[in-house]
Amino acid sequence: MTSGQLPSPVGDITEWTKGYARRHPIAALETVGSQCILGLQAIKWLVLDIVRWRFPLGEFVEQAAFMASTAMLPTMCVAIPIGVTLQIQFALLAGQVGATSLAGAASGLAVIRQGAPLVAALLMASAVGSAICADLGSRTIR
Repeated sequence: MTSGQLPSPVGDITEWTKGYARRHPIAALETVGSQCILGLQAIKWLVLDIVRWRFPLGEFVEQAAFMASTAMLPTMCVAIPIGVTLQIQFALLAGQVGATSLAGAASGLAVIRQGAPLVAALLMASAVGSAICADLGSRTIR
């Protein structure tokens, strides 16, 4: 660009895109690297605390039982309709390809393989997360 020309919006967009294409993969790799380092440090401190008998095993068991009891009812209430929906969709798909005799067994397998882990993870995260936040919010600060 010469000194007499004004910058064009297209040129600005092109330059920004080129810069972004150069910066973005590096930033993504830095993020992944930071996550790996954080994970390794967490594992290191977990092992050290277990070896030094500093790991609060009783608190861990108590919190795990709390999470399981908090998430059980919502998981059951949501898993049934999602399982029925998946089963109906799979039965329709099996009917289209002529495999109606396998629709029952295969749809049950599809629900167990695809739906159950997803529903359990979502409900554990939502129910237990909100319960933990409520517990933290109700504590008093000394």
